[in-house]
Amino acid sequence: MKKSSVIAVLCALLLVAGLSYYFYKAYYSVPPGYEECFDEVAPPRPASLALAPPPAVTVPPMVTAQAMLLPDIPAIKAMPSLRAEAARQKAAGSDALIKAVTAFQSHAFTDLFTPDDKMRQEVRQIMFLLAGTEKVEEDSRGRFMDARELATMERFGGEHYLQLGEFPNPTPPASVHLSDSFDKMLDVYFYMLAMSGPGRELYVPSGEGLLSGFRVELNRKSLDQFIAQSGRMTDEAGKLAFWQNALRMLRPTLKPLDPLVPELDAAIRASLPGRGLVDILSLLEGGDDDAEEVNVLTINPGLFAPEKIALLTEKAKTIKTPEAQTAYWTNVVRLARQGLAAGWNDLVASKNILALDTAIRETAPHENLKVIQDRLQEPVTTGDKFYTDEKGRRMLVEVMITKEKPGRTVCLKRAN
Repeated sequence: MKKSSVIAVLCALLLVAGLSYYFYKAYYSVPPGYEECFDEVAPPRPASLALAPPPAVTVPPMVTAQAMLLPDIPAIKAMPSLRAEAARQKAAGSDALIKAVTAFQSHAFTDLFTPDDKMRQEVRQIMFLLAGTEKVEEDSRGRFMDARELATMERFGGEHYLQLGEFPNPTPPASVHLSDSFDKMLDVYFYMLAMSGPGRELYVPSGEGLLSGFRVELNRKSLDQFIAQSGRMTDEAGKLAFWQNALRMLRPTLKPLDPLVPELDAAIRASLPGRGLVDILSLLEGGDDDAEEVNVLTINPGLFAPEKIALLTEKAKTIKTPEAQTAYWTNVVRLARQGLAAGWNDLVASKNILALDTAIRETAPHENLKVIQDRLQEPVTTGDKFYTDEKGRRMLVEVMITKEKPGRTVCLKRAN
């Protein structure tokens, strides 16, 4: 047989093979009319749906003191409080969570609101660190949801997510609802972190404290002065009162990983045997005479500080495009609405609420406060069999359970 004939036969075989593969993909692996399909094999069902808690470690008192300088964000379901988990991780050898929260707390008030969502991304990373999910591969739970978000919700809830009781990866409609749930969690955490840090002055506190205007940096000079002054106290009650007042002034600027914190703790212990930094910080928790110690949940949500609205307005005037203006004011309202727990309708008459609405209308004529609020409260409208993909297309989802694998095939096609 001639060489040219051999080549012709090989080409014909390749053509037949290609056409066979095409028809297989078109008429067998992908049903007619569908754009793509993919198979998912269900792993063995876990013996228990409960997640194992993180390993326990012994937390030294100094680490507890450092964690107490973080915001007091409470435990939620299976997730411990921010302070408790930060202390556990620090004792286990990682201070990434403490550093991330400290960095967020160091931002200025106007940094909270950026059209690029930078600050919310910081809080999102803090939630991953808190849940221990920051190293989870993004696409390890399927292509329709960030696996870190799903793993974080699992850690908070204390149980594995299994769709239909078998499948760890959500289909598109389920992922839409799960992502919406994570976004709502993110809003709450953003609010709690912001209101105990750079946004603490967005609202007028329910009461002003006598010492609210005092701020002292912890440095060599201030520490030496405190040590010298404590030495002039002759009785234990006087020394205790002195160190409480000292920490009231230091605490707003005190950083958990400040290298002078151990020296501060040692100075307190030398002055008050049997007590340390942890003990004094515990005494200050919820203090009625310090505006900084007002719990974020007791802040009057209706009274926007007027000077803060002025700052927001000035920054809004520098934003040029309508899309960026919308993103900016949406971030402002997203934070504010977390404080509207008493009910939106009860607060619309507040003159400062109206001032915020006026600022939005003047700097973003296509928006207003109620429109943004309504948009943020819109329920997820995706039906059980439809979802909107990353390109904005509405897709029909068909799930076929395959008993022989066991597993399922998920197919997608454009919805009319």
